[in-house]
Amino acid sequence: MAAITRKRDNIHWTLNRLLSYNKTYNYAVSGRGPGKTTDTARYMMKIHKQGYMIVVLRRQIVDISETTITDFQNAYNVLQEEENKIKLTYKKGDMKTGICDVYIEGEEMPFFRLIALSNPKYRLKGQAFDRELAWIIFDEYKISQTEKYLPDEYGKFSELYSTLARFGIQLENGDIKPPRVLFLGNNYSLTDPYMANMNIPPHKVRQGEVITGKDWAFEDIKISDELKEYLLKQNPLFNFGNDAYNKYALEGISVSDQRIRIIENEPQNFKLAAVFYIENKYLGIYRRDTETTKFEDNLEYWITVLDDYNSKRRDVICFDFYSLIEGNVLISVVEKQAFISLKNHFRWRRIAFKSIYEGYLFEQIYNLI
Repeated sequence: MAAITRKRDNIHWTLNRLLSYNKTYNYAVSGRGPGKTTDTARYMMKIHKQGYMIVVLRRQIVDISETTITDFQNAYNVLQEEENKIKLTYKKGDMKTGICDVYIEGEEMPFFRLIALSNPKYRLKGQAFDRELAWIIFDEYKISQTEKYLPDEYGKFSELYSTLARFGIQLENGDIKPPRVLFLGNNYSLTDPYMANMNIPPHKVRQGEVITGKDWAFEDIKISDELKEYLLKQNPLFNFGNDAYNKYALEGISVSDQRIRIIENEPQNFKLAAVFYIENKYLGIYRRDTETTKFEDNLEYWITVLDDYNSKRRDVICFDFYSLIEGNVLISVVEKQAFISLKNHFRWRRIAFKSIYEGYLFEQIYNLI
């Protein structure tokens, strides 16, 4: 079946505004349909024709697939006349390794290199390129409700970026300009390990606006009424009659965050019971003082990020969480019971968080314990 084509218009999203801020790290998130992949493929071709290399990053080795490559091919071709359409080629054996160079048929130099972040460290650090590397595109960087981030995912990304930065663009003064990064994601949640570690404040994110920091720009893409109408005409099944789904798909409103209970201020008579160290943050677990406080408002725990934690109190459970998961520490029966209590109360919605960010961090723990 032939790929769908359309004319370039002014209702689909483009990268122009986001990239105009000239930041190293650039985020574009939305619901389905604004054309993120299509305009990214167009921009990738522009960079390719300038003679630079591009890395397309995916999370798992299984994502380095024929489907992923075909999606990029179709995304580029959707705006092209028949004579300008491309066919992408690759070595099928490379896919199994999680690192695969992708070519435009008839060309000798790769169009881009697909890399799975879950590759062993030695394979990621062994990357080399024949051309200067201009861009890293992390496609589908946000996870859905049924997926998990890699353990210490941001740390893995940072190590890979340090390796790839050596192949940046050589400037006239001898310096190397490191590659810029574009994070593309569907707006399943208002926060993620990348936003958290780059201190992108989720409470400042607004649909249709770009917010910026020292070295990052973040755009929450708003799908216009004209584009909504266009999408529904193209695919009447886009509307499934599910309010939560429609808020995500047509309005770009996060759905994963809706189950996170927010209480901004520490409840009275709650005391610190545990501290987890995860993603370079101290996560304080406060529990209701059962001796002085009745069980009210269906609330047993309150969780917040601590500025620092140096306490030697013996009544507080403390863990470097990834050391715990990797089996580098042993836990007692009492500590195991504390984990079970946390998991149960989370399922029963008896845990509140200072913000969505704390909710995200705790979900990483919940998925691993």
